[in-house]
Amino acid sequence: MNCRNGCKSPITELWNLGPAPYGDLFSPTIDAAKKNNLYPFRLGSCSQCGLLQLCDKTDLRKQYDDYLYLTQVTNNLVDFYSQICERLITEYKLTTTDFILDIGGNDGSFLSNFRKHGFSKLLSVDPAKSAQIESEKKKIAVFREYFDSSSVNKILMNFGRPRLISINYTFANIENLAEFCDNLYNLMDLNTLVSICTGYHPDQFSIGMFDYIGHDHLTYLTLADFEYLAKIFSLVIVAASRHEHKGGSLQVVLAKKESQYKEGHAVRQLRQREFFMGIKDKKYIEGFKAQVNKNRRIAKQKLLKVREKKNVIAIGASISTTYLTNYFGLGKFYTSLLDDDRQKIGKFSPYFAKRVYPLESILQFANSDVLILAWQHTFKLLERLKELKFKGKVHLILPKYQGFKLD
Repeated sequence: MNCRNGCKSPITELWNLGPAPYGDLFSPTIDAAKKNNLYPFRLGSCSQCGLLQLCDKTDLRKQYDDYLYLTQVTNNLVDFYSQICERLITEYKLTTTDFILDIGGNDGSFLSNFRKHGFSKLLSVDPAKSAQIESEKKKIAVFREYFDSSSVNKILMNFGRPRLISINYTFANIENLAEFCDNLYNLMDLNTLVSICTGYHPDQFSIGMFDYIGHDHLTYLTLADFEYLAKIFSLVIVAASRHEHKGGSLQVVLAKKESQYKEGHAVRQLRQREFFMGIKDKKYIEGFKAQVNKNRRIAKQKLLKVREKKNVIAIGASISTTYLTNYFGLGKFYTSLLDDDRQKIGKFSPYFAKRVYPLESILQFANSDVLILAWQHTFKLLERLKELKFKGKVHLILPKYQGFKLD
């Protein structure tokens, strides 16, 4: 297939990570879970623009029509959204009469911050039923659909042009970025700002976080990629900033080029940083792949010795833990999954068919070691284990293997 940026150039494979199941399709029965298909899962880059992306098409509707994930279950994400909201209101002098649109709004957690500040003209566009239910509980209007040209017409007819369009951890999930940006541009006027938050792989890779790569994340974006799109669609990058959330995130704010907004000074600094890091060089991915594969070998060697003597249960039922389990070959090393996400409890993980139990039931698994799959939340999970009076061996496999006793 060709590049998702619209430059119609071929994608060169850099890393074959699969085949793998779609990461968040937790099933109600063990038989249904085992029937999850495996799909090609390869990472590559465009030969022309250098955009890092999946080499294969994925079935987005199968992944998102019955999407279980809710923003509110991710550690600290709601607080992060609150900070972004306050900064946008302050820096760009947004008023309570402004129309705020959230594309891929999920459970309404982001827009609910604007409601707390007195904003009433709020709209979320999201295809998932669970997202619609949760958003409407927060009194946020929802168009349950995928954002496209018909969405633009529907929004303009019912709400007018937005003062702010937010796209939080959704932009990387778009099959055709050029078409999406064209629809976005047609929705904007000279006062419209677009705030995009997305995972930032240069920071994620620096801590060994490869498991953010998944079938739902079609592209892996940098400032250079946003600059490429901005040039095509006559946009200006008003601001760019890096954040710690999700192991590394990038926020960019865009406006139409002929608007009052100008490029912010931080944009130049980040542009220079990416240039120095050489993130568009194929050797950058090759080096990271070698590091991950080394960690995989060590983890399997360590866990094989543990499994010979002890039962192992794992913590973390999510998209990323499915991909971690798949690539590291962990399915044979743990028997069950534990998690606090009520949407997942009682269900079975995709393909590997591990039943999800509530984390508070951990003491029922006598004489078991714990494997933390949701390693990005290690400190929070260790606190939870201490609260639950767990005393035993804990294993971490990323960013490198560690085993230690909790007393």
